Order: sequence, then structure tokens, then C-alpha cells
Amino acid sequence: MKMGYRTPNFKKSIKARTTGKMKRAVKKSVNPLYGKKGMGYINDPKKAVYNKIYNKTTIDGRPSSYGNPNNKNITDQSYNEDNTISSNTFPIERKKGTFYLGLALGFYLLFIAFMLFAINAMSKYSAARQAPLNYILPIVLFILGTLFMKIYKNINRKDDK
Repeated sequence: MKMGYRTPNFKKSIKARTTGKMKRAVKKSVNPLYGKKGMGYINDPKKAVYNKIYNKTTIDGRPSSYGNPNNKNITDQSYNEDNTISSNTFPIERKKGTFYLGLALGFYLLFIAFMLFAINAMSKYSAARQAPLNYILPIVLFILGTLFMKIYKNINRKDDK
């Protein structure tokens, strides 16, 4: 059994892309079980188990930009005996609002940096202890960081409804 990257077969790839909807529609009208999930295990269990293991242990050798660049799904494709594709599509789990997470982390880092600067200045100069900027700015930075973190969490909250 192969493990790792699959060697791309451009001939099969072109064949799979040119097998049209009409051909699949005709096959489905003749055979009502054609294209249904799990039919590979019924028709040829040995081949179905082999393909399942092969697809789990190997990685597509083609670059991710190959094919449809607008496709936001990872597609696991396997070829049937008649060179048609049966595919299972799984959506990619992406975190939304990473911009807000970056802003929150940036404000937290600024807060920490300014606090270190203010503590250093207050220890050296007694006039720095009376400066209101040394007290107001860290509070504002911390509030902004917390606000953007809350926005990020609200965007990524999963509703159980």
C-alpha cells in the first residue's frame, strides 16, 4: 500500500473532468443505485476497503491551486471501474475574524509594552508618577484589546440551534 504523496495522473484527471453530467444522468436513470453513497462496499467490497485505506494514507500530489481556484472544499476523489468520479466533499473549518484576533493581540502587546515603559519611567523619574497618560493609555489599550477579542469570540461562536 502506498503512503505519502500520490503521483498525479493527468490522463485520469482529464478523463474525470470531461465525463459530463449527461453521462452520469443516463447511468443513474438506468441504474437507480448508481452514484449512491456506500454502493462501492456492495459492488466490490475488497476494492472499496482498499480505496478507503489508500485515500486515508496518501496525499494529493497536485498543488492546491490545480483545478478550480474558487473551490473552497477539500475533495476526496476515487475512480470507479468506468473512470467516473465518486467524491465526498468536506468543508474546510476556518476561523472567521482573524483580523479582529490580530487587532486584539496587537493591543494586548502594546498594553504590555507600554506598562513596562511606564513602570521603568516611574521608577526613574518622580514626575512620571503624576502624568495621567501613564494611567489612561494602558487602560484604553487593554479595553480595546478586550473589545476586539470579544468581537472575535462572537464571530466564532457556534450556535447549537
